[in-house]
Amino acid sequence: MSAAEQPQEHSKPERIGLRMRLSHGLARHFPAPRHVMRNPAPLVSITFDDVPETAWHVGAPMLEARGWRGTFYIATSLFGQTTPHWQVAGTESVSDLHRRGHEVGLHSHFHRPAWGMNAGAFAREIALSRSVFAEIAPGLRPANFAYPYGIAGVVQKSVLARHVRSSRTTDDGVNAGTIDPQFLRTVMLDWSRREPSDFDAILAETVQRKGWLILTTHDVTDAPSPYGCTPALFSALLDRIAAAGITVDTVEGALDRIGLPRG
Repeated sequence: MSAAEQPQEHSKPERIGLRMRLSHGLARHFPAPRHVMRNPAPLVSITFDDVPETAWHVGAPMLEARGWRGTFYIATSLFGQTTPHWQVAGTESVSDLHRRGHEVGLHSHFHRPAWGMNAGAFAREIALSRSVFAEIAPGLRPANFAYPYGIAGVVQKSVLARHVRSSRTTDDGVNAGTIDPQFLRTVMLDWSRREPSDFDAILAETVQRKGWLILTTHDVTDAPSPYGCTPALFSALLDRIAAAGITVDTVEGALDRIGLPRG
């Protein structure tokens, strides 16, 4: 495997270069088909990027205990790898998530920043990732994407519009009103910056606007990486969501609820 083909370290870069920021900013404002959300009630989707093993054996059961399911975005070259931050879930764990009713989403194959790839290479990477998923479990056909490192690009956004139903960034905020399905916003759960009460305002905004709040984390453990959260924080947040009476669904299920047509 060449250096260009090596899977990338899958924590967010500490510094984002000018070209990357410019690419992401252009993608944010690039004209694209918009969709008017038609959900009658507020929504929350809980997503996990890169899928550390703790997302599978800690996070998923905590959702299931409430009758909820999550969306798990994973780069297919990373199955079973040990990184400086966590052990990535293996193919059996991902297949198990699928069997238990969770959504498995696309996160590229090699986990390279999408913005730097040309249209052909990016489309091939999506196809490669889908082919790997197809070998893991019958019927596993991911329809939604999360940008590696959360960084979008105009070219890649255009490619995704032809291949997936939605794409999620790491831009902060609630999705409400008229949205761009290929540039969805999220709110990150990271242990270093968050307390349960920090989410009260964003939950209230979601209810008030009949919005769609996508929450994102990585590992769920008592000693999380900077990109994950503790089970205590996760549980307290789930309590707050339940108390607010907000419907919880996968990204795919939420897209159905807001009335986005299937491809």
